[in-house]
Amino acid sequence: MDRAKHVPMDITPGESILVVEDDLNVLQLLEDVIHCEGHVPIGVSHPSGALESAKRHDPSLVLVDIMLPGRSGIDVAQELRDHGFKHTPMVAMSASNIMRELAMHTDLFQASIGKPFDIDRFCDLIQSLLIGRVRQRETS
Repeated sequence: MDRAKHVPMDITPGESILVVEDDLNVLQLLEDVIHCEGHVPIGVSHPSGALESAKRHDPSLVLVDIMLPGRSGIDVAQELRDHGFKHTPMVAMSASNIMRELAMHTDLFQASIGKPFDIDRFCDLIQSLLIGRVRQRETS
């Protein structure tokens, strides 16, 4: 995970990335990878903490597990969109192809990724979405 040296110049190092994931092992792995990529991971293990953490840290990107305890990741994403995060890129995460497809049929997510993760693909996806966000800000 030596990839932090390869962050493109148009991405600001230290961008915050909110991760909503109930599996603590997966959450820790994603936080470690995000940190190695030169960004600031904000891990939330229960969907009830997602909005508060987003408001506190204003993330540049949100990763949401679709199958969470008590409510779906789709509901979490909708809550974030309804409370000031309309333009923040969001990624749906799930081991279930059906759940990822369901999430992508909403207008809430810009991408999805399956579990288990291919770390290189995960890192490429993060960089791509952050670059897109930078370009969107420049044209606004």
